[in-house]
Amino acid sequence: MLKSLSLTLAPRWRLRLTLYSALMLVVWLWIGWRPAATEQPDPTGRSATLIGGPMVQIGNTDGKTAIVIAWRTAEPATSRVDYGLTPALGSHAIDHRLTGAHALALRNLRPASRYYYRVSGNDRTLAEAVFQTGKTESELFRFAVFGDSGSGKAAQYELAELIERHHIDFILHTGDVVYPEGADKDYREKFYLPYKKLLARIPIFPVLGNHDYETQRGRPWLDHFVLPEAERFYSFDYGNAHFIALDSYHIDAASARWLEQDLARTDKTWKFVFFHEPPFSNKEDRTGSAGARRLWLPLFEKYKVDLVFSGHDHMYTRFKARKGVIYIVEGLGGYSRYRINPNAAHVEATDNSEYGFGLVEVSGLTLVFRHITASGKSFDSFSLSKPAAAARSMKKSS
Repeated sequence: MLKSLSLTLAPRWRLRLTLYSALMLVVWLWIGWRPAATEQPDPTGRSATLIGGPMVQIGNTDGKTAIVIAWRTAEPATSRVDYGLTPALGSHAIDHRLTGAHALALRNLRPASRYYYRVSGNDRTLAEAVFQTGKTESELFRFAVFGDSGSGKAAQYELAELIERHHIDFILHTGDVVYPEGADKDYREKFYLPYKKLLARIPIFPVLGNHDYETQRGRPWLDHFVLPEAERFYSFDYGNAHFIALDSYHIDAASARWLEQDLARTDKTWKFVFFHEPPFSNKEDRTGSAGARRLWLPLFEKYKVDLVFSGHDHMYTRFKARKGVIYIVEGLGGYSRYRINPNAAHVEATDNSEYGFGLVEVSGLTLVFRHITASGKSFDSFSLSKPAAAARSMKKSS
């Protein structure tokens, strides 16, 4: 039919039809064979592939008017963070040096505020997220405590999702961030991916565990985090509380001097200390760290520390208060669970039936602690209160 129709057309119309057909063929070939946008070569010749983060860190900032955003790329890349109080952003921090380990400080921030941000490298957008700056001294805040987590297994992911639902402001990690030996190659699968949503929004404060130490005495751990001061031992303030992180595999006279100096300087209402190996244990074959009992506990008691958190034992345990100090083991972060010694002394509450985490809420002179199991149950809880006069005397003593 089409052939017979073309034969009846005038010569000029046959020419126009032929040209039109040729043009349609060229268009069809161009559309059908052009590369997809994602396959276009990088005009700069440089790639940037996100393999870790972005992660909110404090470093040596105050966490309220300045914070640090850290991330990892597979290839050496430039570093850029655009940020602002609205999705329009408006401010930025840039480092043009090429690196695979990125960390940029964002400054001139408002306390207790929500910021939008975008991370880029080699002119490529790598991630977009929202972070929260630290709260002021008068505001209520919540934090999660857990450790012994770095398995990369389903239990770790499930616990991370549960923690997200509790709207916390930051995390204390009691060590053994990455199993089996804290190797750099395992951070993506056993740390960055399970906690992706949490890391992009709120700070995490870890301490070194024995498994973290097994690769170059913790070198990967030191490289991945941007922590205050000397990193193995550090402290920071949040709201009306002071937090001290210790390395339980460097317990000596120097560590005790550093701890005492730090405790003597603070005038905050609440004091928290966290480290990996606990001073007391109710695991079947352990008694706890003798070094911590000998050198650190007298200082906790002298300076009236409120709560001391540890990990290492894969269970939850709250020991009876000793001279006003409460010792808690939070080691159910998702790796495995240990058997409990039923005859251990001084145990107030203990559990190994489910993975879980500690949830602490601080509101002025009142503190509420709960241990939350993976099924969402509150297994153990207690509250503490400070008299107003005691809080005032702490501030005057500074």
